[in-house]
Amino acid sequence: MCDSTNKKGQAIFKRYNIEMMKDYKALFDNLMRICLFKASPKDLPDSSNLNIQLLVLYFISGVVLLSSGAALGVAVVEALLEIILLIGFIYAVLTFFNASYRFNQTLAALLGTGIIFTSLSTPFVYINNASRQAENSAGIEGFFLLILFGWSVVVMVKILAEAINKPALFSGLITFCYLYLSYQIINAIYPAIT
Repeated sequence: MCDSTNKKGQAIFKRYNIEMMKDYKALFDNLMRICLFKASPKDLPDSSNLNIQLLVLYFISGVVLLSSGAALGVAVVEALLEIILLIGFIYAVLTFFNASYRFNQTLAALLGTGIIFTSLSTPFVYINNASRQAENSAGIEGFFLLILFGWSVVVMVKILAEAINKPALFSGLITFCYLYLSYQIINAIYPAIT
């Protein structure tokens, strides 16, 4: 009796895992399509639970990236600050343009594409830091970092343009203001962290 119950439980668990993996694959596919300008945040689920999972992954990827050039404690604080600033920015912009109903999907799109771009750029950041420590000039890795950064900004502009239903030029201005202000805020707080 216990053996048949155990087999049923394993079968249910296996079926659940397969379905869950299909959901994650579909999510990843949609995020990649957003990065390639073939999808929009509307193609993502409107889910707070998804955003929590993406926040954890975004935090981890941010800590890994930032710890390449800073102590782990500083990287953790900077990653948390970036998340707080991003959430506050999205909330403020969507509320201002009466599009707060798009918060979950916009946040999921920005977090998910951010995870992808951070994952792609992390090896190049580590290589770039190693070459700087060896007092070598930036090589091809610097070029790839520049391309990835530019691409990520354009994706962020597109996501915001669709979220607030404004032209890309206007969304680009808002995006650059956010990037500049978040950089300044983190740099202003950074000396207090170390």
